[in-house]
Amino acid sequence: MDHELTPAARALLEHLRARFPGRKVAVLPPAPGPIRDRVPGLHILRLDPEDGGRLYVTSGVWDATQHDGEGLEFLLYAPEPADEQHAETLSMVAYYHAGGGGGALDHGHTVPIGRPWAGASECDHLLVSLPYPWGPALEECPVPGGRARLLWLLPVTEAEKTFRHARGLEALERRFESAGINPVDPGRASVVDAAVDRVGRPDVEVLEGRLTEAPTRDATGVERRAFGEFVGPRGELASYAFGWTTGADPHVGRLTIGIGAGNPGGGTFHATVLAHEGDSAFALSDEPFERVPQGGPDLTAGQARAHEDLQFVWWVADQVMERDRRARWMWHWLLGTSAIQAGEVFEGREPVLYVSHDADDGLWQLIGATGVDPATARVAHLHHVVDEDPTLLDVLGLPPGDSARRTGPGAPWIGGTA
Repeated sequence: MDHELTPAARALLEHLRARFPGRKVAVLPPAPGPIRDRVPGLHILRLDPEDGGRLYVTSGVWDATQHDGEGLEFLLYAPEPADEQHAETLSMVAYYHAGGGGGALDHGHTVPIGRPWAGASECDHLLVSLPYPWGPALEECPVPGGRARLLWLLPVTEAEKTFRHARGLEALERRFESAGINPVDPGRASVVDAAVDRVGRPDVEVLEGRLTEAPTRDATGVERRAFGEFVGPRGELASYAFGWTTGADPHVGRLTIGIGAGNPGGGTFHATVLAHEGDSAFALSDEPFERVPQGGPDLTAGQARAHEDLQFVWWVADQVMERDRRARWMWHWLLGTSAIQAGEVFEGREPVLYVSHDADDGLWQLIGATGVDPATARVAHLHHVVDEDPTLLDVLGLPPGDSARRTGPGAPWIGGTA
């Protein structure tokens, strides 16, 4: 199949032969499916390094995605051969990367693959990493018209992926180094404790309840109130409600947290919620907001400040703001988050199929089936789009650098870092 390779792909083939002298490099076809539509010249290069295992490398991704001569190819190292499975994995990654926009991958990004990467491994995500085991000589590949960078797809667990987003790439790499793991061992354990939640805190449950919506008396906005229950790592219980009124100015949210119903120390705490320096800020209030099942008597701001469980209540508030999807909706309303919308999405002619949260400027992008034309794109508030399409609640928590896609309205979102 060498005759089917482009000049850049041939340069990559020779690059691998030079870095692994005496090792045969085979050219495999990609997995069947729509990959040829995005990466017409995709092949998978396969070789067996002298020290064991098997290396799989994409070829043709650079041709389909390069910009000003700069582009990527991806490699996957496996201790045991599994050509069909790993060709499928690389084809999937190439398809995702070639989608363009916020979906393009780079060093430090992650992408889900929806299954164990090998055997019964816990690892079902891939971290785009530098090819540390082989050094920069393998990473840098000159090709006609530019340069291809070879980046390593390192298998990671769901917990490790989330830890990377919460703590950063360097923190995860330090975990790997401290644990002394073999990163390509399909049977390796996660370096992030499964009994610990996404950012290393004890696991909790935030259970979303009902959402009520009603027009304001003057019909200038909508009053929204969301309810739910909280269960702590040792079975601690709390109920909560939060809400906001569209059209109100200034933008201020309301929050109620109730604990200890029927117990002497029980109480219901009320607060306002404000955006402050890019984070949420709470201020205790004398004015009751809502009644909740776990709540005791309504407490004034002064009584709440003197309560022995106030720190626990603030911790519950933080968990609710982070984990309840409706809280993210309120949060974007508080911030006035802007989003670039494709013209077809803005006009309601197409549903949102692609969402990205840019890493460099924090801007959100909402795109439909026909992509985005800068001439017709519009800037609007993100929370307004959710007003029209509540299924976007599932992606409002994307960290900067992440994106998500779906095939149509009501279809599940497939997320990965971009």
